[in-house]
Amino acid sequence: MGPSAFSRRRDMRLGAPRNLRVTIGAEKAKAVPHDISMGGLSILATAPIALRTVHTVHLKFGSIEVVHKVRVQHCRRAQRGWFVGMAFVDKPLEASATITRLFSAILESAITFS
Repeated sequence: MGPSAFSRRRDMRLGAPRNLRVTIGAEKAKAVPHDISMGGLSILATAPIALRTVHTVHLKFGSIEVVHKVRVQHCRRAQRGWFVGMAFVDKPLEASATITRLFSAILESAITFS
C-alpha cells in the first residue's frame, strides 16, 4: 500500500472560506476556491486548464489582496466543471500581500474561542 494523499503533502491545507475570491489571468476569470496552503491552491473552474502552464492568480480575502504566479499541477473533470490544483511559483507580484499573510488571516478567521 502506497502513501496516502495526506502524507505526501508538504503544507497544511485549509478549506477555502466562502469570502475568499479567486480570479485567474488578465481576463480575471472567476473560479471557485476549494482549498489553499502555503504551497498552492485548488479551484473548481468552468473549463480545463492545461497542465504545467503558468498563470497569474488574484486572491482577495477581506482587505488582503495577493497577486501571484501559479503553475497548474493537475486538472481533472469534476461533477460541475474542472478540479484544478495549482502551485505558487516565485514570489508575489510587486505591491501584493504575501501568501503567509493571506494564509494566516484565513487560519485566524477559522479559529473560534468559546
